[in-house]
Amino acid sequence: MEISINGKQAIAIIWTLVAIVIALIVTLAMGFPSFGEFGGLFGAPWQWLIMLFFGLISSVFDIITISSLVYLLGAGPELFRTGWFIESALSEIFVTFSIRTRRAFFKSRPSNLMIVGAVTVAAVTLAIVYSPVGTLFEFVPLPPWFLTLIFGILVAYFLLVETMKHIFFSRYEI
Repeated sequence: MEISINGKQAIAIIWTLVAIVIALIVTLAMGFPSFGEFGGLFGAPWQWLIMLFFGLISSVFDIITISSLVYLLGAGPELFRTGWFIESALSEIFVTFSIRTRRAFFKSRPSNLMIVGAVTVAAVTLAIVYSPVGTLFEFVPLPPWFLTLIFGILVAYFLLVETMKHIFFSRYEI
């Protein structure tokens, strides 16, 4: 079954997804009494500035991902659904390694639990897509070039967040 949407509906869907992503990020961050080396920072008034700053970066990359999947790759509903699922899950995992510390991500070792959790969630994400469970969600195996684009977007997102984190914390002494 193919779903047809017009331009206005597509824009409404994109902005709805952006709002949901921002709301989830803010909600999740508020649930942590401490977050990496920031201590109780996310319970402070600064949390809103941080969430807005990094939430906007996330939203920009959501739009880049959607645009790439639809316009650059011409993904149909199944490829789009699968690509979006993989990119959304993995982007949250990767970016967590950057925002958990104000230092460069490679200068602050994450806990073993965080590493194991990230690897597990990434493996489960890919296993869902490439197993019979994926058919329940109408996922399809992605061609290697499609995965390459998704991973390129993920690397660009991570590097931008890492760069902007250093700019943010050099400007705001928190």
